[in-house]
Formats: sequence, structure tokens, C-alpha cells
Amino acid sequence: MTVNDDAFTNWKNREEIAESMIPIIGKLHRERDVTVLLHSRSLVNKSVVSILKTHRFARQIDGAELSVTETLPFLQALTTLDLGPSQIDIGMLAATHKADDRGLSAAEFTAEAVAGAIGDNKIERR
Repeated sequence: MTVNDDAFTNWKNREEIAESMIPIIGKLHRERDVTVLLHSRSLVNKSVVSILKTHRFARQIDGAELSVTETLPFLQALTTLDLGPSQIDIGMLAATHKADDRGLSAAEFTAEAVAGAIGDNKIERR
């Protein structure tokens, strides 16, 4: 396998993950009024390429590109929570989790980070 083949396979893998993120982001937005952000940029109604470009934009903020493989677990964790209307930055969640040394899973860390917007604390939709 050549370097080009590896790069192409890597791209196709990231593209597939970004495609799987679109319905999750849409459902959170439609059903719970949750806007998913990545470093303050909305991922709602974005194409696969736009989601990948937004992840690449993270390099300008953190100094390192953020991969969809890093943010997907946080997005999936949001679907399991009883969220109220909110804006949640999965880029910030991923960066903070990486710096956290408690060894929490992405799901545990996400639940703790958004505790103010779930359950009895959430704001009801109008």
C-alpha cells in the first residue's frame, strides 16, 4: 500500500464518520433544540466536507487538527442525555477531556460537563 493509498483510506474513514454525525446533529437540533458547535462554529445543517473543514479549523485554535474520531464519542454521549435547549461545543469538550487527568470516559465527562442543562436543571422548550 502506498502513501497515497493510506491517505485516501484515512480520508474515506473520516468522511464516513462525518456522514454518521449529520443525522445525530440534526436530531439533537430538531428534537431537543441543541446546537452542536465545534470551536464556536455550528455543525447544524453542514455537509460532510464542511464538518471535516471545521475540524481542520481547530488547528488555528488549539494548534492541532481535531479529528472526527475524537469528537464523535462526545456527540454520541449527548444523545443519551436528557438535554434541554442549549449550545454545546464538542471541540471544547474534547480539548478539556484531553487535558483532564481523572480518567473519565467521554460519556462520563460529557454528562458531568453539561450537568447544568440536563434533567431537572434543563430549560423547557417553548
